[in-house]
Amino acid sequence: MAHHFPSLTRRETLTGALALAAFPSIGTEAGTGTSPLVRHGVSGPDAAAALISFKRAIRAMLALPASDPRNWYRQAIIHLIDCPHANWWFLPWHRGYLFHFEAICRELSGDPAFALPFWDWTRAPRVPDVMFDDVLTPTHALYEESFETFRPKFETAIGEMWNAFTPRQRTQLDLRGYAAVGDLWAKLESYFAERAESRRPTRDKPDLPDWAKTEVGEERVEAALAPKRFEDFGSTPSDNHHQRAIQNTLEAGPHNNVHNAVGGGPGFMSELMAPVDPIFWLHHANVDRLWDLWTEREQQAGRTAKPEEVSRWNREPFLFFAGGDALSERYLETSALGYRYAEGFGDQILPEAPPAAAPAPPAQQQGAVTYEGEKGHAELRTDAEASATVRVPNVLLLAARKKKKKKRGGAHSTPSVAAVHEEEPELVAQVTLAPPKEPHAVRVLFFMNCSYLSPETPVSDPHYVGSLTFFGLHGGGHHGATQVIATIPLNGTLQRIADTGQPVMNRVKLQGIATRDNGEHKTLDGALVQVTVKTV
Repeated sequence: MAHHFPSLTRRETLTGALALAAFPSIGTEAGTGTSPLVRHGVSGPDAAAALISFKRAIRAMLALPASDPRNWYRQAIIHLIDCPHANWWFLPWHRGYLFHFEAICRELSGDPAFALPFWDWTRAPRVPDVMFDDVLTPTHALYEESFETFRPKFETAIGEMWNAFTPRQRTQLDLRGYAAVGDLWAKLESYFAERAESRRPTRDKPDLPDWAKTEVGEERVEAALAPKRFEDFGSTPSDNHHQRAIQNTLEAGPHNNVHNAVGGGPGFMSELMAPVDPIFWLHHANVDRLWDLWTEREQQAGRTAKPEEVSRWNREPFLFFAGGDALSERYLETSALGYRYAEGFGDQILPEAPPAAAPAPPAQQQGAVTYEGEKGHAELRTDAEASATVRVPNVLLLAARKKKKKKRGGAHSTPSVAAVHEEEPELVAQVTLAPPKEPHAVRVLFFMNCSYLSPETPVSDPHYVGSLTFFGLHGGGHHGATQVIATIPLNGTLQRIADTGQPVMNRVKLQGIATRDNGEHKTLDGALVQVTVKTV
């Protein structure tokens, strides 16, 4: 079936041309001149050539000496030492990371038209079959068998890399908690996976588990795309990209849960060495695609799609990319980087909105409100709930229970995530957790106002809200995190509860039950600290 490629808007064309003038190298790195490269869905026929080139590039990168920064593991180490999570540089940093990695793949595959495929996990919530072929799986024999085989081959090169870091890079590493090369080795050992356990799904059992399917489902992805402010969509501000703030729905839901479902605890995708698994790049390409969709929707609605403090957001330095130093502003739009996405979940043919006399300010939600819940330290357990209650006005809960009317258009039947919802509020819960000391394969399943909740209550229950998992916290924690604050949308659960006939109450009781894949450890040394409900 032929794919629909959304046409470039006048805004995209102008922005891309200006960016190419500012960064002359981009024209050769990604596309030629004004003809952008296209990232296709991995399961479609248009991705076949790219997958052949991707295999060729991976083999070449695995064969490079450890001293070469383009080496496969050296590329993964960039993520370990510099990736932001739970702050508003999460999206631009990973866009830049993919952009420069893609350029290496073009170079080493000999394919100047190579563009990363994306894994549309909303439409296909299973590891694509092709990702079990050859070097597209980290269980292949060309990957290191274990940390014990990795360290002797890389010790000298990593020591030289460390000694070559510039003063500016060392300042960034200090913010990250890397004071000496030994700190880096400790994290490498903690995050390294045995080859035999490097990915949980298999060709015979490729499906994501039910809790992860919910997190990548239509309801959750549409909720992730619903906010009108960047700070409610792309995670929240922090002082620098090494500091944790609040994970919004896109990061806390689809992003984290896919990582942990594919990694399964001991696998690479569960931790900060996730890029060792080739599916990392396809997973993040889809996250990047959803940001691109959100940006287009906001601009069509006359909003800027930029953070409120855009001047501060623009100036964050990224100093470890293979393509050299850059500020975050370089990665604001895909059109400026010479690529675009083929059709995937959420795409739709919509007429371009007429230009507004003046763009609407990014903070247009005068009625946005926050309701603080109980503070506590309810122990996370696998055999009993940890809960917190937030009082919310009935009128707001009643409005959120109404099902939204979604636009449909074009040749596709996918509900429109581009529709602007003006009447019903979007309610989310921001959940503060003290993570378990051993967060591998741990997730917390949240329910709302469920009087009969037990560890056996399934995720298909109408009171189910969502799952939170702990990405990259093993072995000392990501950025030394002692708390995780994550966002879960509530409207879908409120609507399902309404369908059961349960009356509205002026409170939201959020109930979390922890679960581990091995079924052990009823106490996890973690806690539910607080729940806040807000509109976005």
